[in-house]
Amino acid sequence: MEMFKGDEAISVTMDKNGTRQFVVNNLLDDSNETRARYLLGRKKLKAKLDATMDTNQLAANTLFEEYSLYTASEKAEILQRNDQFFQALKSNDVATLASLWLDSEDCLCRLSSRRELINGHQNIVEYLGAVNLREEPTDVVRVSLKFMGDMAVVSSEVRGLSGHSPSPDARDKRVVVGYVTNVFVKSPDSERYQLLTHLGSLKETVHSPHHSVFRDPTILPPDPRKMKQ
Repeated sequence: MEMFKGDEAISVTMDKNGTRQFVVNNLLDDSNETRARYLLGRKKLKAKLDATMDTNQLAANTLFEEYSLYTASEKAEILQRNDQFFQALKSNDVATLASLWLDSEDCLCRLSSRRELINGHQNIVEYLGAVNLREEPTDVVRVSLKFMGDMAVVSSEVRGLSGHSPSPDARDKRVVVGYVTNVFVKSPDSERYQLLTHLGSLKETVHSPHHSVFRDPTILPPDPRKMKQ
């Protein structure tokens, strides 16, 4: 699967745990040595590009094509972190969520299934630890990325099922659709993209047996013979 074309090709693979991995030319290796080489190479190339932009357009075009690999890798990193965010919500992993947020009082969070707007890194982490994160829709069905260098906006359509703990006689669950905007910014300390804003909204689809109702296969329909007794 490719999220972007040409010089911005991003391959999407699944690891043994079923987690999606976004990879571009192995530039996302997380070791400190590889990361340091990546940042140094990006800095040197950016300086060359800036120096030739006004004096040698042909050379600048060549350098820009090479530099696009770095921007593609940063897009992949953002998409990876966006995916990690939803995986952590799904598993109620507050520690991972805390590591994804920027350590700033400017952070904002509003979960799709709730109305509270929480600000500040510490307040958000405490809040996430106190609510039931499994109520959140986390199955991503559509993603769009707007990349602006040191900031990126990721819009996601997510789906889930209402009634996560149904009563034994409940047979239908509604399909819940959520719309989430995650804003990532590059941390000045680590040069990594971290979450600044998470804003979610929720709507429950129309109760229709042909469109939006998920029938739990573990709950059998009533036996009509017993109903006559």
